[in-house]
Amino acid sequence: RRDDPPMFKYLGRCFQANRKECIAVERLLKLVEERLELVDATHLTAPMKAFIDNNYVKLMSFSQLMIHDFPTSIAEQVNAIFQRRFRAWFQLARGADASVLYPAKKNR
Repeated sequence: RRDDPPMFKYLGRCFQANRKECIAVERLLKLVEERLELVDATHLTAPMKAFIDNNYVKLMSFSQLMIHDFPTSIAEQVNAIFQRRFRAWFQLARGADASVLYPAKKNR
């Protein structure tokens, strides 16, 4: 966009001239949404989609969270995006506890 401040990338991290990270946050959220849309558009089952998201999309977004100094609220936003999709795929009720999506290792 034209009104965005100038920025450059160094070792995978975006630096803006105004020392904010709003462009990097926008890019991260857009990238996560696009990847989830790609997975959602497939004819895979819910467990297959969840596997792809946990092993590809989440790892990709977590690498961006590690490179940048985002506040924890951004990580919570990304997690909320994933949980919305998981709830839809597994047809989990709105009031249900999300911990059923992530069983303990002893229960697997």
